Amino acid sequence: MIGKNKIIFDNGRRHPFGRYFSMMKQWLWVVLLAVGQGLCAQKSDPLDPRVERITLYYDNGWKLTSPEKSVFRREAQFDLVNIWFDGDYQDYDANGNRVGEGFYVKGVRSGFQYEYFPSHQLHTSTEVNGQDFVIWEERTEDGKSTVQAGTGKFTRMYFFTQVGGQWKQGVLEGEFFRGRREGHWLYRSLQGKQTDSEWYRNGRLMVRWHYEGVDSVRLATRTPIVLSSWSLYTDQMSLVETYSSLPVYFQQHVTYPKGFQREVTVMGGWKSWLRKVALEAGLEPSELVVVRLNVDETGMVRDVDLESPYGDEQDKKVLKAVTASMTQFFPAIRNGSPMASVLYVPVSGGVAWQEFIDQSSFSTLQSLR
Repeated sequence: MIGKNKIIFDNGRRHPFGRYFSMMKQWLWVVLLAVGQGLCAQKSDPLDPRVERITLYYDNGWKLTSPEKSVFRREAQFDLVNIWFDGDYQDYDANGNRVGEGFYVKGVRSGFQYEYFPSHQLHTSTEVNGQDFVIWEERTEDGKSTVQAGTGKFTRMYFFTQVGGQWKQGVLEGEFFRGRREGHWLYRSLQGKQTDSEWYRNGRLMVRWHYEGVDSVRLATRTPIVLSSWSLYTDQMSLVETYSSLPVYFQQHVTYPKGFQREVTVMGGWKSWLRKVALEAGLEPSELVVVRLNVDETGMVRDVDLESPYGDEQDKKVLKAVTASMTQFFPAIRNGSPMASVLYVPVSGGVAWQEFIDQSSFSTLQSLR
């Protein structure tokens, strides 16, 4: 566990068997991966009918592509309502060699994530908790360890964002000691330019300097990064240019189970999208506008109309917020097949409205017209 009291510590003190507890914890994740894979191979999770076992295909840059053009494939538990990974996954190369595996919880990588060489040898074992991570094991293909039992220095490529949200690649040099960050962590661009420097003591960030041109600024937070293109593009479900949107990809390459039911949704879930629309519209709590959308069997919106208008100014705000995300819809599913449907989008404002969205059923939200 990442945090103040790790499994290798007892109330802040190093446990004499800490290394063995670390190994036991990793073995527990391996067992859970195997059990989860075995259960899903027999039947989808009966406790959560939204989660199904699906196969996705990727090019050599880990962007979604067609099966015939793929270099990698992923077999994973996937929530077909909220459109995110939720459970275990296994990644394979074109020869059927497992190159990676791990867990997601509601679209977020959680727990141990493993990368393998084509020779089946372990490359990295990384524990992920939110934005934090610990590299417990890192080995070269000839079996040499750079990080062992959470201790060692490493150098690896990473991704970071600049102003405007554009992803850039860099090189990170860092060190772990018994599962905690230690010493000097240096971040550079591919051109060798230093972008950030951090100093750690016993896992605690002591100081961070961020460099921009000739200027530097002292910050109290860690440098936000993504460790690899594998995690960056699979988590975002990035597409090759052949596909105009993720719903189009799913329409062509994902088969829904017989009997599967779903309303119109978006990546991250319909409620998440509804909350975003409300924030962008900026209405007052006393104002309510309902928009009616006719969505076809491909997820495209064929007609937009005001079902319950409020006033010209408010109506324009809501229509602008709604239409900004219309190309991202996944169609309703009935008995495993996509179908056209009518979606009512209620929009209001304030904290109470956000809470109301979270607590309400789909049918309740659809009745507000």
